[in-house]
Amino acid sequence: MALAATLPLMRTIARGAGRNRISFAISLAVLLVAAVTLYHLLRGIEIDRVVAALRAQSGLHILIAAVLVAAGYANLICYDLFALHTIGKRHVPLRVVAFTSFTSYTIGHSLGAATLTCGLVRFRVYSFWNLTVVDIAKIAFVTGMTFWLGNIFVLGGAVAYAPGALGAIDHLPQWLNRAIGLTGLLAIGCYLLWLAQRPR
Repeated sequence: MALAATLPLMRTIARGAGRNRISFAISLAVLLVAAVTLYHLLRGIEIDRVVAALRAQSGLHILIAAVLVAAGYANLICYDLFALHTIGKRHVPLRVVAFTSFTSYTIGHSLGAATLTCGLVRFRVYSFWNLTVVDIAKIAFVTGMTFWLGNIFVLGGAVAYAPGALGAIDHLPQWLNRAIGLTGLLAIGCYLLWLAQRPR
């Protein structure tokens, strides 16, 4: 079943590779750089210690961690899906969005310069679905804005609720940290009110 679901995507990639060898070479280079980077990141890890740490955890804790990791990657898919719907490109199938989102974020955040590397991966796949460089830039903008709005909301709420936690880092008075958190929440509230007036 899973193989049957991925065959159309693989055929699309193969057709694109046949049409554009330069693009395929760039994709291969990105993949090789990602593999080398991953090797250098992981080569200092002692497998025995990792296994011992896993055995020290209960099965329930490992299951919860696995579910949260899966939820995190599913959330990344929603970023791209939301961005595509926002810019009016709703014709891209969900399986393609999921594949592109997963690979772009994984490669981009492993290599660094995520805005550029994620954009390259997105362009490599989404170009098969007639998305342009401008469309990729719009997706990057919308996903970035969504990410930071979420961060401001979560961090603003946390700091407003427990300003002392931030005080251990910035050494500011609790009232000032709480004011910073409330300011972030107020900014998001004003933004939502601005959006509610008419489509933006």
